[in-house]
Amino acid sequence: MAEGLAVKIVPYHQTMEVQEVLKEGFPRIGGCICADGAFESHTAALFEPYADEPDHYGTLNYSQQEMSNFILQAHRQGLQIAIHCEGDRAIEQVLFAYENALRQFPRYDHRHRIEHFEIPTESQLERVAKAGIVVGMQPAFLPTFFFRGGVERYESVLGKARLKRIHPYRSMLSYGIHMSGGSDSPVTQIDPLLGIWAAVTHPHLDERLPVLEAIKLFTIQGARAAFEEKEKGSIEVGKAADLVVLSEDLFAIELDRIPSVLVEMTLIDGKVVFSKKESH
Repeated sequence: MAEGLAVKIVPYHQTMEVQEVLKEGFPRIGGCICADGAFESHTAALFEPYADEPDHYGTLNYSQQEMSNFILQAHRQGLQIAIHCEGDRAIEQVLFAYENALRQFPRYDHRHRIEHFEIPTESQLERVAKAGIVVGMQPAFLPTFFFRGGVERYESVLGKARLKRIHPYRSMLSYGIHMSGGSDSPVTQIDPLLGIWAAVTHPHLDERLPVLEAIKLFTIQGARAAFEEKEKGSIEVGKAADLVVLSEDLFAIELDRIPSVLVEMTLIDGKVVFSKKESH
């Protein structure tokens, strides 16, 4: 738990200096090491050009050799790795590097991560599942960016075909891909209920998650992404009593009401750290 805060933190050292991380004793490396940029600035790396800039494919921030060398070195040292990838070309660069490292030095249950994973191809979904890679998703991106004010905004940037591949939650679930949920704060607000709602009301009907699976993104799957599923992430005997009491049952209300559900109480290690009644 962070000093003076009722918050548990799993830190990733945001560097590509493997020896520095080993010296400091961290078991993981990366986080927002950006293989590419973002769709809004046309810097997310794509296989095909942007629909509104036919001569522009986005930007890879590292060469394949640089990325592969870093991932191989970190993998050999037993570190868990996390890399930012938005576009399909960036996903390909990092996925290729992970596959290369795992071929040379097989390692069971490594839980290397790709953060964002926004428009994967069908082939990439299959390969990510096979390689055992964790994908860190931010469902709130959907209402906040992609579909705010209508789909036309991002359709003009990516085109209809790629827009259909945005955040394919149900497809990833069917492949058995390990997804965890987050906010990418401060990009979107730290609000798991907003993320849960976004996942169950995905603009593409066939990519919507059931409520239970959406809740898991922000609970047990988040714990698994950090190798902490034996300590937290579900309400079980022997685990930390980290939980919230909600004003309504998410399984019993209309989906559009989920964002308005209130947190009545929060417990960390069984201790009440927030109570709506006491806050008034």
